[in-house]
Amino acid sequence: MDKAISAIMTIFSRLRVVLIGFAVVASLNAQQATNSVFNATEPMISMRDGVRLYTQVYVPTPAREQLPILLLRTPYGSGELSSARIAASLPELTADGYIIVVQDIRGRFKSEGRFVMLRQPRDPVSGHPFNEYIEENIFKPLGMTHSTFVQPLPATLAPYMSNGYQIASDGPKPFEMVVAFPAGSLSSTATDMAQFMMAHLQDGQLGSARILRPETAQLMHSRQFALDPAANAMAYGFYEESRNGHRIIGHAGDTQYFHTDLHLILDAGIGFFVSHNSLGREQPLPRTTMWEMFLDRYFPSTSPAEPTFGSAKADAKAVSGTYMLSRRSETSFLKVATLLGEFTVSPVEDGMIEVAQLTGPNGKPKQWREVAPMTFLEENGHDKLVFKPDQNDRMQLILPYPFFVGQRVGLLENNKILLLVLGISLFLMLLTLVLWPVAWFVRRHYSHKLALTSMERRLRLAVRIVFVLDLLFMAAMTGLVVYASTHIEFLSDRGNTWFHLAQVIGVLGAIGTLVVLYNAIQTWRNREKRIWGKLQATLFVPVCLGFLWFAFAGNLLHFSSNY
Repeated sequence: MDKAISAIMTIFSRLRVVLIGFAVVASLNAQQATNSVFNATEPMISMRDGVRLYTQVYVPTPAREQLPILLLRTPYGSGELSSARIAASLPELTADGYIIVVQDIRGRFKSEGRFVMLRQPRDPVSGHPFNEYIEENIFKPLGMTHSTFVQPLPATLAPYMSNGYQIASDGPKPFEMVVAFPAGSLSSTATDMAQFMMAHLQDGQLGSARILRPETAQLMHSRQFALDPAANAMAYGFYEESRNGHRIIGHAGDTQYFHTDLHLILDAGIGFFVSHNSLGREQPLPRTTMWEMFLDRYFPSTSPAEPTFGSAKADAKAVSGTYMLSRRSETSFLKVATLLGEFTVSPVEDGMIEVAQLTGPNGKPKQWREVAPMTFLEENGHDKLVFKPDQNDRMQLILPYPFFVGQRVGLLENNKILLLVLGISLFLMLLTLVLWPVAWFVRRHYSHKLALTSMERRLRLAVRIVFVLDLLFMAAMTGLVVYASTHIEFLSDRGNTWFHLAQVIGVLGAIGTLVVLYNAIQTWRNREKRIWGKLQATLFVPVCLGFLWFAFAGNLLHFSSNY
């Protein structure tokens, strides 16, 4: 046993343990169940232009009737799938008898053709590219002569474009190319947007120009989906943001440098558009503060104050906790950003609650008072928070913005606990590495040598290599994510190699936890070791486990390029 461990230590100290990681993955792929619930085929399916796409089709056996189909198309490769893996990954759909189809998109992996990163969207009826269709059917009829989806800007419009700024005190940035075209890629002016808003306020017509039929415009503006009757709802292209006694619809959006909002007060026939070219340092955003002040000045609320609900104190305690937003990356390492951005609901005096992340212009958290069962109204405001369990009895926080909700999390995903544990773990790793050469110099000064066997020296070195790998991984991932937050285009094939290299380092550190555990066991088995040495070796185990906890909670070791 000791010889085997010694061999592993030698390999690890030379940083070749990556082979072990790949061997583990290969072993997992090889250990597939032999009993199959699907009949699997791998056809090359021809498209209209003759290009063939590699496809894996899994049909339930036996199939006695027409069955529903789930089609999964991916640019990341269908991989080494099998009937057993499909059944294990999609148990509900397997039980319901779905045919599962997985297909590599054009030009990727085993599919033929040329891969295009950002293919120009086309209107399915006219066949024209998206920007040409919008130009002919929206911009020209409404006289929006300074609006375009073209990137970079045409020479005729470029002189009118404002520079963008990360914050106002920074230098100007070049024209912002939006990768997720056409979302967020419209360049326009306040005058043009006024034309667009007036058309919507008049059921799709502006003067003699009509861009929508009245019934279509009314359908776009109507409530389509809400999680509660008391909550704002989604519409088509808009969402509700009703306040001050008026039903209001709108749509906001942000790029790196520009922050824009559009609101329609339908019953008053008023539109409000604001866009600023830097983030500023305040929360909420300046656009939100400006909009709310506009409403309070010209549409002051006349609704009587609602009384506090009788069970306010008990309900405030019942809804308190940490909530993860549903608008998130669930399967890639970007889930860590969701963990860091969790909302915290806390009870305060008189049965009210506060959400630390929902602040007012003064920078302090807003307070909310219960006015109906599990419905809390903003104190001296108009927004509402609604709490209700989902289908799995997990408490949801329904926010004033209907495009996401908060989902209460337990201890394993609570960012306060995770960050505390991670901070302690990384601090102890760093402290160990810093004191390592210091202790060597002290021993050298006093001519004292450590009485260690060859195995003990290798374990001692290997533990510190594990710490170096863990720290290097966290530093690399932090740096890459921070860089990507201001260079969104990095979250593509351009950045995949760098992220995956960092993750390989993380995998090596994760595997090294076994070495740390073995070192602790060997230390306790050695009767000559003093208690302090044994406690130190034992402490290193939870230190590594704390690192692993955070890494797995944030999917940091998940090799996914699906952002």
